[in-house]
Amino acid sequence: MKEKISDYISRQTPLELLKKLISIDTRGPSGNEMDMIAFIIEYLQLGKSQYEIIRHNGNRGSMIFTIPGEEKGKIILMGHMDTVPSGDSTLWRTSPLSGKVSENRLYGSGASDMKSGLAVLLITAKYLMEYGGNKKNICFIFTADEECSCTGAKEIRKRKYTDDAQMILVAEPTDGNVATAEKGVMWIKIEGTGKQAHGAMPHLGINANECLWELISLLKKQLETAENLNQIGKATLSTTVFRGGEKSNIVPGKAMTVLDIRTVHKNDHNEIKKCLENIVGEMKQKRRFEAMYEIANEKYPLENSSESLQIRNLVNCSPEESEIICIPYYTDLAELLREKSLTFAVLGPGSIDQMHKSNEWVALDKINTVTEHYINYILNYC
Repeated sequence: MKEKISDYISRQTPLELLKKLISIDTRGPSGNEMDMIAFIIEYLQLGKSQYEIIRHNGNRGSMIFTIPGEEKGKIILMGHMDTVPSGDSTLWRTSPLSGKVSENRLYGSGASDMKSGLAVLLITAKYLMEYGGNKKNICFIFTADEECSCTGAKEIRKRKYTDDAQMILVAEPTDGNVATAEKGVMWIKIEGTGKQAHGAMPHLGINANECLWELISLLKKQLETAENLNQIGKATLSTTVFRGGEKSNIVPGKAMTVLDIRTVHKNDHNEIKKCLENIVGEMKQKRRFEAMYEIANEKYPLENSSESLQIRNLVNCSPEESEIICIPYYTDLAELLREKSLTFAVLGPGSIDQMHKSNEWVALDKINTVTEHYINYILNYC
């Protein structure tokens, strides 16, 4: 007799699996996803003919394998293997790779984003390999470099692995809810040139720091007053990098910043570019401040119908209450669906407010719940 899904998941000891995933150092910028791929192959006991590896630069790679079904159709389950750098080690109460457990939380680099999501996908794959029950082909895709350049997703799109999919599920953090929309992004690098002078005689210089801050403030004000509210929320701007100045008694002549803008409409992007161009022109005329900018990363927001039958079925398969939400970040989907529209959802155990933080944690019970959610959906509708 087949055991209960919840009993099977518990027997796979998700805690021990996640601790192992945390201990595999896939932090950027090196990534080292090939180390994770080696573990996945061993964990699932995959033969060489059962998987494909796409090699990237260095010790980086992405992986695809499929559990075949008896009917036509393909459902994709995917996640990324890399994590952001863990930052200042003195801010961590434990080693970022230790997987320390306290009460119902496991702490570690990528605990929420998204090693816990990988654990969900691996246990789901193991269940299907052992018991079957999927009617359609279930394709698992593990990508490299999502946190920086989406290298893996770009190659997956180029090779058309997702073109014939009926649905894509991504195990990024959603607190166990089902996300049907995600924000877009623009990373804008701005370099400004003023005029250097003695700190005691600021009137002889053009302070690049102050001018660049003024430029940022003007752009942020325009963004905040724009009518861009929709179901995903409002567009936001964060100044994530700012460098300027050389010495306490020198008016800086050069400054640089990077802005992280999250968008909610595709047409926001053109409006933001026009607005920035106008502000740069105004600053040149009014303050004699020269600014050059480039867009280092641009991805458009995605919206999926939350009323579709596929989404309603997915929500109804949760073993506990699950809501339809929108997420404020982007995923590999933004790259995969750049030129094609497919039904998608983001569903993972990680906590949204724990992403990219020191002492990042995930609630352990969420891993079991979300894994059961995935398996229920596949057995009933895939």
